[in-house]
Amino acid sequence: MKLAIKWENPILSDVDILKIRESDLDNFYANASDTDKTNLFFMLLATAQYSLDVGNKKEAAHLNYLIAYYLFTALTPPASDILAKHYIKSAIDLNPLPRYMEEAAFIENGN
Repeated sequence: MKLAIKWENPILSDVDILKIRESDLDNFYANASDTDKTNLFFMLLATAQYSLDVGNKKEAAHLNYLIAYYLFTALTPPASDILAKHYIKSAIDLNPLPRYMEEAAFIENGN
């Protein structure tokens, strides 16, 4: 799935959230400008919050998982492990899928 920064609609409403995969984030990161790499993080964050606000816990969980992955694997800002642990915990709290728990164990090992 091709992800794009859309200033007119910063909520990812034109894609099936549950079909976004780690490889989509990796591909975006590999080809985006430094600014857009960060902008994608904020779009994921805004969309996760929107999903929670409208009661879509499954989408919010998946977005929190993607945020944790993106922070820990691609962006790796200072304290990425602390931030990623927060978001993966949120994902698990909302929808305890085995994949999310596996990511939590991976993050626990640190960068």
